Amino acid sequence: MKKLILLVVIIFSLGAFQIVTTKAEGNYGPGSLLALEGVESTAVYYVGSDGAKYIFPDDKTYFTWHENFDDVVRVSVTELDKYPDGGAIPYRAGTKLITHQNTAKIYAVDLDGAIHWIPTAEIAESLYGANWYTKVMDVIPGYFASSYRVDIDLSNLYPRGTLIKKDGDIYYVSEVGNVRKFNSMNVFGANNFNLSNVIEIDSLVDYSIGETITGEEINLSGYMPAYYFSPPPTPGPTPDPEPDPDPDPIPDPDPEPTPGPYCGDNICNATESCSSCSTDCGLCDGDSDGYNVSLDCNDNNASINPGATDICGNGVDEDCSGSDLSCPTPDEPSISSLSADTLSHGQSYTIGGSAFTTKTTDSPVVWDDVESGSFSENWGSINHLSVGTEARHINSQYSGTHNFQGNLQEGLGYFKGAGSPLSEKWFVQYWFKLDENWDWGRDGWLPNEERDESYDASLANVKFFRLWNPGSINENFVIASQGYGGGGLIYSTEHVTDGFGGSFDNIDNISLDAWHLFQFEYQESDVNINNGVIRMWRDGNLILEDTTIKTREDFSELKRPFIVGFYNSWWDSGTDRDDFYIDDIYVDSSWSRVELCNNQNKDLATHCEIQSYSSWGDTAIQFTANIGSLDGGTAYLFVVDEDANVSDGYQVIF
Repeated sequence: MKKLILLVVIIFSLGAFQIVTTKAEGNYGPGSLLALEGVESTAVYYVGSDGAKYIFPDDKTYFTWHENFDDVVRVSVTELDKYPDGGAIPYRAGTKLITHQNTAKIYAVDLDGAIHWIPTAEIAESLYGANWYTKVMDVIPGYFASSYRVDIDLSNLYPRGTLIKKDGDIYYVSEVGNVRKFNSMNVFGANNFNLSNVIEIDSLVDYSIGETITGEEINLSGYMPAYYFSPPPTPGPTPDPEPDPDPDPIPDPDPEPTPGPYCGDNICNATESCSSCSTDCGLCDGDSDGYNVSLDCNDNNASINPGATDICGNGVDEDCSGSDLSCPTPDEPSISSLSADTLSHGQSYTIGGSAFTTKTTDSPVVWDDVESGSFSENWGSINHLSVGTEARHINSQYSGTHNFQGNLQEGLGYFKGAGSPLSEKWFVQYWFKLDENWDWGRDGWLPNEERDESYDASLANVKFFRLWNPGSINENFVIASQGYGGGGLIYSTEHVTDGFGGSFDNIDNISLDAWHLFQFEYQESDVNINNGVIRMWRDGNLILEDTTIKTREDFSELKRPFIVGFYNSWWDSGTDRDDFYIDDIYVDSSWSRVELCNNQNKDLATHCEIQSYSSWGDTAIQFTANIGSLDGGTAYLFVVDEDANVSDGYQVIF
């Protein structure tokens, strides 16, 4: 399986540095993403400001820069050949630490592929925390040599490109010892940064604060080839030579011979080859697998290259990652077969494997894609939601919709599972979209005369996920937006000692006029014990994990979903519209599930679609394919078991 790869180009001028845009010979200008047409999974290139194409070496590096491949344009090989190869893109500065299989050294990544050796574990821990080693990524040795340059050792200051946070403000390390503050989360997002890479620090005393970042800056938002290397000095005029004191009065009758073909003239002549003159003819690809000898860890075997799928436990490193893929342990789920390798949306398939665990039900409590034109009968109630035609993807026609306008009783855009069973565990997910007219009201709790008139006064305490104990009005669990200034998210078990969980993440990360995915794993605590579990993902990113909450204290019964969607807790006296859409709602009294994702490593996946199952056994699962809004033609199936263990990805084509 060949992995999608990316190439980046940027035009920018700052101070003494200037990148001059070169018009490529091809039809696509700087910033374009190109991939070979007719091949399901292939390399992706980014056309640079110098007219060259740059390759993204692997998925791990790619996901430090971008979230998806939505903008890739498929072109012919003739078109691709119009752009010279510019090289490979390094890890994004400030996101990961790197090493490779032939060294014990760990490096921090600076801008434009500069790297700094971290001499001691103490320095690593002081800068990146006690779990610093979780940030370390293996780089293929060939790419390490060609894409990175070793700079001075790391000391007590973060390298350029690092994102740090102090007192709620996020800063960008622009130079060693100098930081620039983002003036809003919208600006942070506009520059293509991810909150998962932000490091919280105790003090900025070692840093001077430079100019505030107020908008997208092209040298921050993407890879800029060669920007951070100083250009060579422009040569001055050649001085006149000293006169020859004894000139030869006889001119040389023989003119200088015209040079013939030679290595280094940028022409691959008939007498030259990749092995004799790589300068003119390029590096050799001995096994013709598309990866030259500097990238391929075995250039004599076409089945071994950085784009191959690694087979676990066979002692062979097929994907040149530096080690063989380990096979799952016997007690973890493993997919061994699928009734067809090509999936069609809405068709039924069977997964074969082991350790899927068993389930007491042969279908989720609720799977509602609204494609019947009405809501599922499994809901206890639908609070003011109506069926709309805001389609989420090509296979979708309907979704739920609600306008949060008017008084509190009209602000209920959620489902209620009053008829659902009580359960110790719940997995719930749904896609949602906030229209461009949506306005989070952060000061709706203030008296009218103190409110900021630019904000809607209502949407400040919206509950997204709530579990209700029908035997007690007190012991309930909720995740909601924080209305009391700050606009973050909170979670809490109400009326339970130590029940308040805390604040986390930021609702400003929820962009408007785009579909987003919320997912929740919940497990009840033992009675009066702090061992309950809550996890929450947004768009595939884990934003909350707490395994020490107390969910039950004086009442031992279990809970069921009371809110799945958006519940507005405060009045809205305004006349403006706040339109909300919801689709593909999945509720189950078990963590066991099947997902289809856009990466072979589920932790790196940025887009997953839930699959509705119709039978579930320890060695076989029958499900209905839900392609959703996945794009690219290739994806990976995962089985998650009751204890949240995840199988390896099983490649499928759709």
